[in-house]
Amino acid sequence: MKRIMGMGKKVGGTAAGKKQAPDERRRPAARKTKVQKTTEANEHGTVSVVDMAVDRIRQKIMRGHYAPGQRLIEPDLAEQINVSRTALREAFRRLAAEGLLELALYKGASVRRLKKEDVQESFMIRELLEGLVARLATPAINRNAKMKKALLECRDVMRKTIKSADAGDAYTLSNARFHQLLVEAAASPQLERMVGQLQMPLYRIIYARLLAEQARARSLADHERIIDAILANDPARAEREMRAHVHASAQSLLDLPDDYFG
Repeated sequence: MKRIMGMGKKVGGTAAGKKQAPDERRRPAARKTKVQKTTEANEHGTVSVVDMAVDRIRQKIMRGHYAPGQRLIEPDLAEQINVSRTALREAFRRLAAEGLLELALYKGASVRRLKKEDVQESFMIRELLEGLVARLATPAINRNAKMKKALLECRDVMRKTIKSADAGDAYTLSNARFHQLLVEAAASPQLERMVGQLQMPLYRIIYARLLAEQARARSLADHERIIDAILANDPARAEREMRAHVHASAQSLLDLPDDYFG
């Protein structure tokens, strides 16, 4: 009995006596976009069947494989992506919650139509919210070396991908990551939720716009100005630059052909 008790003390003492370096304590992991999370999980074999279905359909919607208003035929799609119809229905529900699909009784799922008026209204709200995000993120990033490093790395990726062979896909992902980094730094769950709800339905037409090299160049120039303001620790300027960026993005999207809208 004494030996057992002694062993317990030794183990307990060893665990209690082991000190962690200050930078190892409760270090929060950087959050990722939904696309990045699903891609990484898939690579490690941990993604669920429903997650996989959601990601595949989301990617097809973003890339314009499905037209606005197009009905998704459940048995055909289940066979194409090799999932059960039960899993597919759950994927449809999640994508409808993201604002990418519409569900109708007896008709099933169809790609959500976005009217120009809806896009314009969404960007008006985004301009206000993301301006606030940039203002809140600026002091937080300047207090946190890890956040600042992530921001600079994201900038480097955007610079490299702007003219790469798969620039449309690569730059769209880095663009989404840039905005997500600022949302994370702002540390406001309500802002994060509202911005996410507004952004997701717009990804299809944002992707279409960023296929053009000129549009990517304008986007990168805007991002550079926002980052410069953040690194100068100037929250007011960061907010102005972000609002100008979102406003300019809205104008370029609204100039797309009518068949991009419902």
